[in-house]
Formats: sequence, structure tokens, C-alpha cells
Amino acid sequence: MRLYFARVPDDAGGGLFNAFAAIFRDQLSFREDLARYAVEVDGRPQLTPAQVPPLLAQHLGAVDAEQRRKALFNAELVEIRSPGRWIEPLAHPVDAAAKARNVQRWRPLLDVLAEPRVLSGRSTSLRARTGLVPHARLMKVFSELEGTEPQLRPHLPYLEQLGREPGGQWLLVVPQPAGDGPTASVLGFESLPLFHRARRADRGDGFGRITNPSHESAVEAAVGRADGALSLLGAVLLYPIHEGEDGSVKEGEADPSQIVIGVGIYTPEKEEGPLLRFRSVRSP
Repeated sequence: MRLYFARVPDDAGGGLFNAFAAIFRDQLSFREDLARYAVEVDGRPQLTPAQVPPLLAQHLGAVDAEQRRKALFNAELVEIRSPGRWIEPLAHPVDAAAKARNVQRWRPLLDVLAEPRVLSGRSTSLRARTGLVPHARLMKVFSELEGTEPQLRPHLPYLEQLGREPGGQWLLVVPQPAGDGPTASVLGFESLPLFHRARRADRGDGFGRITNPSHESAVEAAVGRADGALSLLGAVLLYPIHEGEDGSVKEGEADPSQIVIGVGIYTPEKEEGPLLRFRSVRSP
């Protein structure tokens, strides 16, 4: 099906087209979630009509999150278990001080990164620096990150319980830019690659997409081939996004208050499958 939109007066910004595209993305997101949680658990449905509102996406941004919460939500999403599917928080702080604090939280974990190597997927490859991070250290960072809470919080209970057995580790992956891509020193860590991603006003200044699908494919393959002795629980892709002006990286040193550490989290598929858990919210 092909749709045509005529220009109308005072709509130079393509508002009608953007509104239709947002509605279409809302419907697609909703249908994907309904399909994921249609499977019953212990003979009972995971999702009931009263629990649907917390899953509703709103790509247009015409109604702010607080209004939607008051008007629609009679249930709060508490836990999402999504093995085999990437978790990508798109909300990150805009405040410079909060961005700097998040970079400081990630900084100690960067020391595990080795020299670049190539991760090969089915039809793609990724040159990246990788290292292994103990489960407890990674969970501590996730729990302290600022600005990602609404999107990341429901995933944390599942991610936490993956480390019930001692020795669990995560593969930390930082893609390396092709050719002479930009790099900088950040808080003493040399040659950290800098990526560029755009925030979207229709998502409350969240990002549209951070991870690269070809990178995801290569990382999934690396996790699948990992030695069982590593007790590998999953992988985390990091994208240091530079939001400073051109020329703001002086003498190879980037200001952490101008950097957002974008994150993609992957856990392999398991027999237990996906799960949603809600709790009721009392109406005002």
C-alpha cells in the first residue's frame, strides 16, 4: 500500500505526514508487544486488558509522559524479562552534570577493554574492543545511572537474577570507528571512539536509535560461540556519543559533560521465554 499526503497551508514542517508515521509506529510497537506476551505462563495469560496501558508507545510526543500516566495507567510495569531481544534505553540525561556523573560511573569498567579484535556474525563483522565485566560490577552501574530509569528499571530485576550463580560475567563491547573515525581521551581513558546520534524532540529529547543492527548481529554470534567456562550471561554494547560543538574536543581530551554513554544490552534466548509483571496503581 502506498499513501500520498498533499501539502496543506501552514504545514511546511510535514506535520500531517509525521503524525501518521508516529501513529503507524505506535501500532507496530503495540502489535509486537502483544505477540511477545500472548504465550500463557503456568496456564494463565501474562497480559490482561487492564494491564495494556503501560505497554502503549507514543511516538508523536503530543501528550507528555506525566499526563499519560495520570490519564491511562491503572497498572505499573514492574518487570520485563526479554531473553534474546536487545534492550536499548533511549532516554538519557540532557543535564551536563548528570551526563558527567554517568561517564564517571562507566569509566572504571572501561579498563577491562583489550586491544581491538574482529567479531564475526552471519553476514557481517565488527571491529571492537572487548572485555569481561563481573556481574555485580555491571549491575551496580546500571542501578546508579541517571536519566535511564523509566526505560531501564523494569529490566533490572531479570538482569539481576541472571547472576544468581557465582562467577557470572558480561561481555563489554565498544565498537571501533572505521578508518580515521573520531576518538578522544575521556577521564584518562585514551582513544575512546566518539559517535554521533541525534536526539528527537518527539521523544522528549530521547534518541531515535543508538545501537547498530549489524553490530548487534556480530555480538549475538560472539555470545553464542563463547566458551561455557566463561559463565557468560550476555553482552553490553557501549556507544560514547559526543554532544559537544565541533571543535570542542581540545588537545584530544573530551569533556565528560558532553558525552552520553549509549547502551545496548543482550541476553541469549532461554527456555523460560519472555515475561511481564505488573502491579496495580491506585487511581487518584
